[in-house]
Amino acid sequence: MRVAVLGLGEAGSLYASGFRGNGWAVAGYDPGDVSTPDGVERADSVRAAVQGCDLVLGLTGAKVALAVAREAAPHLASGTVFADMNAAAPQLKREIAQAVQESAGVVFADVSVIGSVPTHRHGTPLVTSGAGAAQVAAHFGTLGTPVEDLGAEPGAASARKLLRSVFMKGLGAIITQTVEAGRAAGDEQWVREQIAAELASGESTLDRLYQGTVKHGERRAFEVSAAADLMADLRLDAELTQAIQPRAHPGRPSGRAEQRAAGERRAAGRTRGRRHGEHR
Repeated sequence: MRVAVLGLGEAGSLYASGFRGNGWAVAGYDPGDVSTPDGVERADSVRAAVQGCDLVLGLTGAKVALAVAREAAPHLASGTVFADMNAAAPQLKREIAQAVQESAGVVFADVSVIGSVPTHRHGTPLVTSGAGAAQVAAHFGTLGTPVEDLGAEPGAASARKLLRSVFMKGLGAIITQTVEAGRAAGDEQWVREQIAAELASGESTLDRLYQGTVKHGERRAFEVSAAADLMADLRLDAELTQAIQPRAHPGRPSGRAEQRAAGERRAAGRTRGRRHGEHR
């Protein structure tokens, strides 16, 4: 079996090594000045990398994913599975699917990585959808990778990934800012211990934070406002903390929604006033 890895960055290199270690022939392509994993054939073009492959992994980054897929498409053999593993919007995945499936017999799989590749390497769980999903599950199964086949159209797997990203990328940003604030206040270690303790309780923490936010939103919004003031006092960027404030009170409209609601209340008041005048 032969696989091409398009994009030899951190994730691409780890997947290339994983397939090579499990007996696959591996070709890799990357126009950047990056190293080539041991045992991987470094191709000098997309065309050279994908020819004769059973599986092609797109790990180039979402910005160039469609362009690379279009470049690869004419050189994909019938029966090849093109698996786009970039984190991207569902619509982009559908466009990539259309591009590669213009070559007869080629099937597409939308693949999302659910976890940290540097931590779990080629064993990082995957979610996949599209015509080639079952084949992706079988191919990665040779590596022992957990794969959930959604049995749906391209875009379903990426949507699942992006739902998780709302939390994970937001959590990463919040942790970064909180640790920086702790460092600036001289309490970094204490802040780290507080975060670690909260993250250790799993679903019980999830339920407590969700239900508590709904129940005590107004009080929490004031608390977050005070936290933003502290960030400013510490001469740190408070924009993220300020953005959290209206979200800490889910029952209260925020931003444009709040302005729209206020406008609707004023308009309703004027209407009532006119009606009262009509009956005088």
